Amino acid sequence: NGGSVMKYAGDAIFVMWPEATAKTSPSTPNSTPPSTPTEASLCLLQAIQTADLLVQTLTSYSPPLLLSSSSCLQPTPTLSLHVGVCQADCEVGVVADKDREELLMYG
Repeated sequence: NGGSVMKYAGDAIFVMWPEATAKTSPSTPNSTPPSTPTEASLCLLQAIQTADLLVQTLTSYSPPLLLSSSSCLQPTPTLSLHVGVCQADCEVGVVADKDREELLMYG
């Protein structure tokens, strides 16, 4: 949905939907008509749609049945998913030395 996976942290995934350069008309610099969604709101909508798709996909996922050493079927584990969506201005940078690099998202 247009996002970029920026970082994995444990079982979390940080995804960013970057805004394109805003296009304004010469007569109304730095303004957006109220009926036109801002690029930030479109990015937020894409993030919410992606989160909804992940929830729908993973909550209907059925892992393969497990067999124990006695060949009895074990209860099928269930998956749970929690999603958080945030909209904010942020920056991305890399901190590194000769042995390691770390991606930082801050804002």
